[in-house]
Amino acid sequence: MVATGLVTRGSAAGPAVRGTALALLSLLALSPGCGDPQRHEYTINPNGSGKVFYQVENKYLLPLALEPKLIRGRAADVVPGAVTTFLKKSRGVVAWKDVSVKSTAASFGIRGTAYFDDVSKVRLYLQRPFSLRVARGEEGKWLLESVNESLHKMKAPRAEPEEEVPLEQVSQFWKGELERAKQPAGFDVTLVDLTVNLPGPLGQAVIFKPIEGKNAVSIAYRRHEFERARAEVNADIEFLRARQKSGLSGYPIEEINEKLFGVKAMPSATVTGELKPLFDYKAEVAAAKEAFPQVLKNFGIDPKDLEAKTEAAGD
Repeated sequence: MVATGLVTRGSAAGPAVRGTALALLSLLALSPGCGDPQRHEYTINPNGSGKVFYQVENKYLLPLALEPKLIRGRAADVVPGAVTTFLKKSRGVVAWKDVSVKSTAASFGIRGTAYFDDVSKVRLYLQRPFSLRVARGEEGKWLLESVNESLHKMKAPRAEPEEEVPLEQVSQFWKGELERAKQPAGFDVTLVDLTVNLPGPLGQAVIFKPIEGKNAVSIAYRRHEFERARAEVNADIEFLRARQKSGLSGYPIEEINEKLFGVKAMPSATVTGELKPLFDYKAEVAAAKEAFPQVLKNFGIDPKDLEAKTEAAGD
């Protein structure tokens, strides 16, 4: 089974707004656009280090990467800017390998393998799956779990409160989205999934599905199914009222997962038996770092320019 990316939550950082209603309404802007296939395949060692093959094809990536001076230039001129934006805005990566681009009239795609020393720190640019982390579960078992970083208690009200969108208006908006989502022809039906290669035999899994013949798990669904589940959750006025009363803000991903997968939880998986590294992390990282200057040269990117832009961006 080919690994591809799971899209189950919005960006970890949403707009600073007061009121659950406005935060929920703003989620639409945080979601990936239609026709944005993603692939993720994580290979994780016992200590949480590892690598992830990542591929994203997104019609919004190229415009986001354009610099004003490049808009009037040739199409080829935007590639260095797009790749630089992708690399500098990806967090928790210690080395890259096999970075390549695919450009068409309608979209721009990037693929590559990212190495990390701690999976919990990985935040790839334009990545929309939940964040992963490794911990010790019951009886000390190796545990892979996802985290909804967008969920938090709202901060204290400001001195001058911002105007809130009425919950009824939010609910009505999502009811309209629900009707649209019932007609797949109007939505992206791309299959998106996430695969994780585990450092030992699979024990128990929640939402994750075992891959036959491998110590690995995956999740898969079609994008319009997610949109329908999200709309069903946010169209429920009673849910919106309860959420506002609780003071919670952020993506209601557990409720969405319940609609999508039948389980109100975040995905997780445990490993039983002996833990073994899946690859020589130090050797592969060293080789990737040695080859990386040539990768940048192929795209016409000066390594110093990449470092300078990364620092200036504050990302």
